[in-house]
Amino acid sequence: MSGPLGRFVYLSKPLFSLPVLIGIVAVLPYTSLILTGDLVLADSPYSDYLSFQVPMREFAQREFASGRFPHWNPLVGCGIPMHATQQLALCYPLLTPLLWLFSANIAIKVSMFLHIILCYIGQYLLARRMNLTSASSAISGLIVTQSGFLTNHLAVGHVAMVLDYAILPWYLLSVVSICRQPSWLATTGFATTVGGMLLLGHPQVPYYALLMGGMWALGSLVCGAAAKKRIAVCNCFISGLIIAILVASIQLIPAIELARDNREMAERGTLAYASQYALDCVDIFRQLFPPLRGNPLVEIPEFHPPDFIHEKVSYLGILTWCLIIRGALYRSSDRWARAAGLLSIFAFVISLGNSTILFRLIGGVIPGLYLFRCPARILGVASVFLALLAARGFDVQSTSKESSTKVQLLRSIPVLLIMDAVLMFLLDQSIFGSKWTGWTQFVMEQIPGEIQMSAAIMLASVAFLFWRVKLSDRVQGLLAFGILALDLGYFNVRAVRYQVDDPPFLPRIVLNEDRQFRFVEGFETLRFSKDAVRYSRLVPQATRFQVRMIGTNEGGVLPAACEVLYRNLQEDPEKTLRQSSCRNIVSNPKHPRSTPVVEPLPRVRFIPESNHERASGQDLVKILTDEPQSIEAQIQTPLGGQFVVADTFYPGWSALIDGDPVQMDRVDNCFRGIQVPAGDHVVQMQFRSDSFIFGSRLTIVGSLAIVVLAWLAFRERLLIKRQALDGSTLS
Repeated sequence: MSGPLGRFVYLSKPLFSLPVLIGIVAVLPYTSLILTGDLVLADSPYSDYLSFQVPMREFAQREFASGRFPHWNPLVGCGIPMHATQQLALCYPLLTPLLWLFSANIAIKVSMFLHIILCYIGQYLLARRMNLTSASSAISGLIVTQSGFLTNHLAVGHVAMVLDYAILPWYLLSVVSICRQPSWLATTGFATTVGGMLLLGHPQVPYYALLMGGMWALGSLVCGAAAKKRIAVCNCFISGLIIAILVASIQLIPAIELARDNREMAERGTLAYASQYALDCVDIFRQLFPPLRGNPLVEIPEFHPPDFIHEKVSYLGILTWCLIIRGALYRSSDRWARAAGLLSIFAFVISLGNSTILFRLIGGVIPGLYLFRCPARILGVASVFLALLAARGFDVQSTSKESSTKVQLLRSIPVLLIMDAVLMFLLDQSIFGSKWTGWTQFVMEQIPGEIQMSAAIMLASVAFLFWRVKLSDRVQGLLAFGILALDLGYFNVRAVRYQVDDPPFLPRIVLNEDRQFRFVEGFETLRFSKDAVRYSRLVPQATRFQVRMIGTNEGGVLPAACEVLYRNLQEDPEKTLRQSSCRNIVSNPKHPRSTPVVEPLPRVRFIPESNHERASGQDLVKILTDEPQSIEAQIQTPLGGQFVVADTFYPGWSALIDGDPVQMDRVDNCFRGIQVPAGDHVVQMQFRSDSFIFGSRLTIVGSLAIVVLAWLAFRERLLIKRQALDGSTLS
């Protein structure tokens, strides 16, 4: 075929290749992220998308529009350092700039959709780097892109987790590339991906990624490809890591400042803390059958609420495990496959927490392991390795010339029997030893359809594994893709649901009263739990109506003053409510009702030294300006006293009296105050993040270093091409 039509067919042929088709279908379910307009991810007790991510970024949009960087949010938690927290990634270049183009909801969803595309491409390239075929690499990309880790954390709005996970294949690709052939390009990729993960703020996934990537590199240095060029490999990793830390300093240094402020209040670093929401024995089965204990993300009730399925289940599909076993039974010299298998086993041990004694032993050797709860998040990194092993199994399945299906079956039977015996023992310790009758009834009532679907997919997977009819690689790839797409779509992608973003509301009395006062989520009686207040669901109401509240939905590190306040609220609620300027207790977030607090103190107040002056009832404070990062007031006092702002005490806040700096005191161990002498004075409090300024300078240095690395990589590639052309010319 010639002419324009022929050229079109020739140029468009790659668009219809198997990797592209699988990639389109792998990403297709997520197009709803950019096609749903004002719809938001469905709210649930586990979701913080509508109750934290969207409203906090809406506040950031208002701050940007006012010409300020959103360092401080005064509306939640009596004021929190917004940029330093782990959840918002306000300096991440692939998310925050979108806030200038779209609403907060759409900006978040567009960023996640773009990262999911990057996730598929990165996994495909990683598999190809392992010398896997194009078809198996595409299947590997499908598994990672629709894995349970991604879909579950997406369903509950864990934005940082989703974006971190999408970067993982690219990060591991850079690690493998440095180990096999150290170069400027590989170092650039390593520095960029590590810097990106650190800029996202949440440290847990980067920690696990660096841990497992470091173990991979160490193994390669000892007995792998990197052993031939140890010095060059080490130089690449060290220089890349230094540059990555410099790039992320704008996020890291403020976060370290927040962690230092919280160090006396932190519960982190203990075995008990690190084992929260770890897998138990039954959860191992849930990696093969997710709804074993229910799944509220797809409206199946939980057998034992609260269950936190999104923190425990990283389902990869039945066929994935069949292909992994198929590849494991094949004798080959693929060292990387053994390394990937060992690292995956290591990840499962970590995810079990103190369910196994090994976690205690490993934690005593590896620093930092006890700093994070939800250890099953390490399965996000393991998912990338397991997808590679499944792709290898697919290649073995399609190319192996072993004698017969019977031989394969005989080899697999002992492995399956051992696995079954171990799992049955574990199951006996958990389900059989507790509410077996109740669980049986739960299965019959809630998940018969799930069991039937799982059985059908299992039969299809086994048939694919042992059906030895000679088929082309493309047809086999399409068959495997179809089984996996059905399996992962039903058990994983189905969890990503949407709802209308109904405008939140508060009782009229809360909105009509002085906005200087606060409200708190609680019951009509004065009983508070510090954890319930911390994880308040009323953040959208506070930020959208710009009304101050005591609680927050921040799951990471909070200032010590916030922690003290929540503890005081639990121990002495009446006094703490008055001191924190709380005028209303709002109950029932879905249909809020308000209960008034008796005589709360003003948020901005002056406590005179003289009892006579205090008793006279004079209005001694006049607020001149009150902005998120500054407050200015005029005070007239004959004898002096203490000026108090019932907002969180935190490093970075400074005070001035008539333009002169003065020392700031911690009032009630929570709030900010200064001593004011007698006379007529103008008092100022302002927030300046020196850690942000210092970190931004280091980030500029790191970004320039990335540019230099990229230029060196370009020169290196250009030189290689030139040498190749010279060689072909000579020949």
